[in-house]
Amino acid sequence: MSESVEGNAVEPAVEVKPSERRREYRLNKVLGAVLGSGEETIHARIFVINISRSGLKATHQTRLPEVDQQNLSLFLSPKESPLLLQAKVAWQKELAVSGMFEIGFQFVDMSDEDAQRLEDFIRKEAHREEGKVLDLSSPWKFGKHG
Repeated sequence: MSESVEGNAVEPAVEVKPSERRREYRLNKVLGAVLGSGEETIHARIFVINISRSGLKATHQTRLPEVDQQNLSLFLSPKESPLLLQAKVAWQKELAVSGMFEIGFQFVDMSDEDAQRLEDFIRKEAHREEGKVLDLSSPWKFGKHG
């Protein structure tokens, strides 16, 4: 099934009801993640664009396999160990200009400790972003405290 989002075709791996979309706050934060572990799974570094308690949006150079669940290591900080969780591809779309893929992941399973770490991270980063002023005079000044 295909639908259009901002003029691009979206190919959901799982049927997502409109009422289920965007139920949670999404933190726009660039993070790194590694998909897969072990011999049987794909190893891919993905570029995280935004994250919520229930999933994330990322980019990658190629379409990813649509399996029930995959290991995902999510790096919130270079000083901390990554969150280790299970995620599945909810949707993928090819970005027309770059040829890269934008991919939505739904979290399937994570430990209570990692779930709390993720929630604390989102809350802390969202609070930090509230105090920033956007200065449009220079792209290098975006996000400076005013």
